Amino acid sequence: MRILRTLALALLLSLLLSGCFLASTEPFYQRGKTIYDPALLGTWNMKGCSDNEASKEKYCAVTLTPYEQSKDGTTDKGYRIAFRDETGASSEFDAFLFELEGKRFLDTSVAEGPKVDIGFALHLVTTHILWKVEVAGGELTFTPFYRSLARRAAESRPPLATFNYEGDTILSAPTSEIQAWLAQHVMDPGAYDRPLVWKKGAPPAAGAPVKPAPKRKP
Repeated sequence: MRILRTLALALLLSLLLSGCFLASTEPFYQRGKTIYDPALLGTWNMKGCSDNEASKEKYCAVTLTPYEQSKDGTTDKGYRIAFRDETGASSEFDAFLFELEGKRFLDTSVAEGPKVDIGFALHLVTTHILWKVEVAGGELTFTPFYRSLARRAAESRPPLATFNYEGDTILSAPTSEIQAWLAQHVMDPGAYDRPLVWKKGAPPAAGAPVKPAPKRKP
């Protein structure tokens, strides 16, 4: 899967496992060492964020608002991400920004999952998804790492702690070990999957005509 069913399957349903993106049971960021950039705040939209041919002309939207989390004696300021797909279904995620090897990354995990019974909840595996983040020219770009990177981590020497779930390899090492390993791949273009590019502003209202891009002067 290259462009996912919806961002909610990757930004997305961190709730079970991302079948396409690099995922970890431990945070990719170190608590107390996150950064905060207000440039990420606001509403962003994307046309055709689903691979569903029937909805390729419809829009998805994400809205980032400030959020703080206190754990292990530290408080990190991050973002609460509200996602709405092209069908109107919505979900929320917690996100924290950090730097590694001069690049900025966003760790996302589900904020509150759907209401389920306690027996079902005991069998869920919550994961963190990692995105390289860039903001420029009214666009917010999320670029995920390939999931195959986790298999390479398991085969490295010494191997990084992972576990397998229905054919997917998930990182499970401590954050410090994950960051040390990940630093070796940050500058490798081949480590990244296709970027998801969001445009600043709310999506056009249903039925409203989309304004064509202005013509360039000769």
